[in-house]
Amino acid sequence: MSSPLAGPSIQPSPSRSISGTIPGTLDPSQPARLLRLPTSTLLFASFDPHTAHVDGTKDFPNLGNLSPDEQHEHYRPKRIVIETTPNGENFWRFVPRARKEDSVGMQDEGSWPRVVEISGERVLCTQDQWDIYKLDPEYDCFIHSSPKLSIISRVKSKPTANAVPPEMPSGKRRALSPQLDSSLPSIHKKSRQRSLSVSSGVGSEEGDMSIDEGAQIRSKSAGLGRRAKIREKHEQNRRERREKIIRFQAKRNYQDDNNMSEDAPTTPKPRFQSMPSENTGKRKGGSALDRQQHLHLDIQETGGGQHDEPFDFGPANKRTRTTSPRSARRTMEGKRAEREKEKQKRWEKIMKNRKVDRDRRFMNDILEQVPEFKFTTNEEADTQEERLSDEDNTRRSAIAESIRKLQELEKDKPLWNEAAKKRMQRETAEEDERRAKAEERRRAAAWQAELERRAKAEKDAQEARSRAEIERREREAAAKRTREKKRQEHQRWESGPWTISRALDRYKAICETFDNTQFSPSEPLTFGDVPWPVLYAPKSFNVEDVDWSAVERFFEAVKPYVRGDDYKAFVEKSHRRFHPDRWRSRRLLTSIIDDGDRECMEVAANTAAQALTPLWRNLKDLTI
Repeated sequence: MSSPLAGPSIQPSPSRSISGTIPGTLDPSQPARLLRLPTSTLLFASFDPHTAHVDGTKDFPNLGNLSPDEQHEHYRPKRIVIETTPNGENFWRFVPRARKEDSVGMQDEGSWPRVVEISGERVLCTQDQWDIYKLDPEYDCFIHSSPKLSIISRVKSKPTANAVPPEMPSGKRRALSPQLDSSLPSIHKKSRQRSLSVSSGVGSEEGDMSIDEGAQIRSKSAGLGRRAKIREKHEQNRRERREKIIRFQAKRNYQDDNNMSEDAPTTPKPRFQSMPSENTGKRKGGSALDRQQHLHLDIQETGGGQHDEPFDFGPANKRTRTTSPRSARRTMEGKRAEREKEKQKRWEKIMKNRKVDRDRRFMNDILEQVPEFKFTTNEEADTQEERLSDEDNTRRSAIAESIRKLQELEKDKPLWNEAAKKRMQRETAEEDERRAKAEERRRAAAWQAELERRAKAEKDAQEARSRAEIERREREAAAKRTREKKRQEHQRWESGPWTISRALDRYKAICETFDNTQFSPSEPLTFGDVPWPVLYAPKSFNVEDVDWSAVERFFEAVKPYVRGDDYKAFVEKSHRRFHPDRWRSRRLLTSIIDDGDRECMEVAANTAAQALTPLWRNLKDLTI
């Protein structure tokens, strides 16, 4: 049977459809109002108090003592929304209920999906999108009775009015009791409305859309014992607010007294004066100072304000009472009673509509189950009875056959257990065998990988040895060729007559080889590799023959064989060639293995450098 809230059986064709749990399908600004973070996601579910009290049934009230309407009102499943942030945090709260017409008697909000009018446009809406618009404070959701469509409209912004009371003239004093009595009922009114919304749930039907907070659901599901605790807590909060209002009013009255004392003529009076005892019991006999003193003592007994400072009351001035506190209280109580009556009437009307709807649905369900009566003759009745008897016999036979099969299965139960045990043992053995084979395959694969690694390492080592051998042979061949070349050069210079011209040619040839060769411990420097600037023949020449005079004679003898400009460059290059810093930078001495040969070579090179220095300086001075 269709719900009356769902509209007529044939809904108007919508212009579009919205679904899913993502806000902002029609209004792009909606996620900014509903989500804590732009990338958060929403999920809707139902909160059922029966499920929430599975482990605490002792605190859950006996639903048998409540009427079906009360059970649905206080302990019905409610929709909740869960917001999940990108870092995994979850936040949840109850989804508020939509406003309804007084004639709507349904306990829920109808079936979904259905056509809803959103800002004047007909849209096929799902329940999740409907809940999203109920969560949005910018929209108002209202349910009409069938056949009207439910409406979602923008909430009109209400101007905020600053209710600041005008200041009283400094010459007059405001009455304490009327204002105090008129201010107290406002606090009682708020507290009573809050307590009613928690205990009975009636206040949730008055607002535009009521938000079911977690404390409200817990108080409803806790039963009558917890309601008493909540009422006691509200009474305590009410007493605390009343005391704060009294302290605030007393302080303002004191400020008004100071303002009045500035305008009145100043006459010295005692701060506290004793009054006759018979006047203390009369209401109008005592002065304002006595009332302020009693009020001050009451404030000290209740604990004082936030600063706990005693009031310094000014001179006593009698004030005129304008209204009676009892009349203001009676007026407040009368208005409260009227509100309670109106609220009770609305609630009774809603419950009546629900009862009518429930009875109508109940009768429709009953009528659907009642078979249609058909008139039959005696023969038709007999035939029908025989058919029913045959069907009954067939059903009994089927039941007996099922019982027999169950008994046979029960007899075979030990065999099944034994077969199951054997099957489990067989599966266990197969699993062990499979694991053993897998372990064997793993070990074989590991051993094969180890063999391949060793073979590769051996192959790399063999290739490295082969390369090293080839490099060694190449070095030996190069050294052999170098030695052979040097030997041939020595033979060439040692044969034939020795002259100054041949000495100069030999010096230049050895200089070219000496400058371009990189000597090292593998190719050490020898005495014959150095171009010593002397005129001695190579056969009779050794390291001891290199001295200062021999070097000077060589350059003096070869001077005619070299042109003037070339001779200067020839001397400068020879001076740089034998300079000690040049020998250290080329590491020539470190390439000599024998220590004695190294020392002799160093002395000879220094001698040649020292002999060339004066020649180089003289040529430089002549040029300048």
